[in-house]
Amino acid sequence: MPIFWTEADYLAVLAAWVAGLGCALVGLLKLRRRWRIGGKLTRIRTRVLGAALAVWSLLALVAAGEVVFVFFVDQSDAFNGTNVSKRWFRRYIDAQRNDDGFRDRRTLRTRLPPGTKRIVVFGDSYVAGHGLKRMEDRFTERLERAFNADGRERVWVLNLGEPGYEVTLIEGLVKAVLAQGEPVDMVVYCYMLNDIEGYDPRTEEFLRDINRRQPTHPLITRTYFVNWVYFRLQQLRQNAAVNYFPHLVDSYQTSAWNGVDRSLSNIQRACESAGVEFRLVLFPFMQGLGPDSPFLPAHRTLADWARGHGVPCLDLEPLLSAHRHEPIYVNSFDSHPNEYAHRLIADALYEWLKNAPRLVHSDG
Repeated sequence: MPIFWTEADYLAVLAAWVAGLGCALVGLLKLRRRWRIGGKLTRIRTRVLGAALAVWSLLALVAAGEVVFVFFVDQSDAFNGTNVSKRWFRRYIDAQRNDDGFRDRRTLRTRLPPGTKRIVVFGDSYVAGHGLKRMEDRFTERLERAFNADGRERVWVLNLGEPGYEVTLIEGLVKAVLAQGEPVDMVVYCYMLNDIEGYDPRTEEFLRDINRRQPTHPLITRTYFVNWVYFRLQQLRQNAAVNYFPHLVDSYQTSAWNGVDRSLSNIQRACESAGVEFRLVLFPFMQGLGPDSPFLPAHRTLADWARGHGVPCLDLEPLLSAHRHEPIYVNSFDSHPNEYAHRLIADALYEWLKNAPRLVHSDG
């Protein structure tokens, strides 16, 4: 049973560890006092006590780190690798899921008020709000508040973002949602540049290799501070992003792009068959924004696809690139958009959507 979103057995071991260190320190100090009073504190025994206290200090430092990371460190990281981030995910993503399994207070079956339009937003962790503790701070909730600023429920925005989803999974999810026959006026697919992964075996193999290299020793897998230090050292030793990003850049020049083309076309046809407007939003990577970004050709490829298929498209790269010198991502280890970036995105989406014919009410 989790306590402080941490497993109870871990807390029991940590408590025993701290108590054992306290007893060990008392024992060492008493032994030193007894030897000194009895005139038995020889040079060898002094060295033994010094070595024992050095070991105790190291163990105490680790224990202190564990206590701090269990009770006071609460943050995410980009790949959700550390136990601190996994606990964050359980607390702020998994705990906020609705009956359909998505991080939203409503479900598709929630009955719309009369005359209210519904936008359904699809995407990955950027849409789900990875790194944001409150759903209210996401761009989807901000967008809904902008539409309903006068107190009338003109538009509902349903967030179906799911960390790890890519274009093939999004395609299946869009079709499944539309097949339910619930009222949907607009589908907005927030395409992240790594959504091509499902069609690129190189990238999939790279990600599988990362998973294969995960630690297995309990000292790393069942701790928080030690686990965090391990992953940071691994990050310094071999930056995964160095090998990950070139795969994605190259993917848009291979047959993988043909797969994305098919999936996007299938999503468009599914929306047209259901009488739902389809729109595309392009999310950039938050690292390396600016004129030298290697992903700019991929942005142009996706924008050209949307233009050629008559799909309204909003590329967020220019917006976020203009703010690249400001704090727009969660933390130094998590490059997802932070609350400020979500506000910028919501404002841009509202300006883009506020006059969309499918969302405009006849009474204004």
